[in-house]
Amino acid sequence: MEPREYERMAELQDRHWWFDAKRRMAASLLTRVVGLASGGRRVELGCGTGAMLPVLAGGSVQVGLDLEIAALRHAVNADRVLADAMELPLQSASVDLTASFDLLYHRAVGDV
Repeated sequence: MEPREYERMAELQDRHWWFDAKRRMAASLLTRVVGLASGGRRVELGCGTGAMLPVLAGGSVQVGLDLEIAALRHAVNADRVLADAMELPLQSASVDLTASFDLLYHRAVGDV
């Protein structure tokens, strides 16, 4: 993705209806299915600019992991990790919840 697109996403993610609706749907689903008890270490794989990190709020540690430094610069209010989700720099059993909201459909997408 072009670096300017990350800037644009970061500018919109707190007020655009798409991001708001996606956060509400994800929070509702996680609450129903997982329970989302307070505390613990929560990681979002492919966090991009951090638009979905508020869904993981309530953990004692929030981690946003992404492969693009241009995106991570905008992911605030979380520990940021520059890494490939296929080679996680995390110890086994060190995370209580792992989420990936937008990662998979970006993999191997060629230019149109």
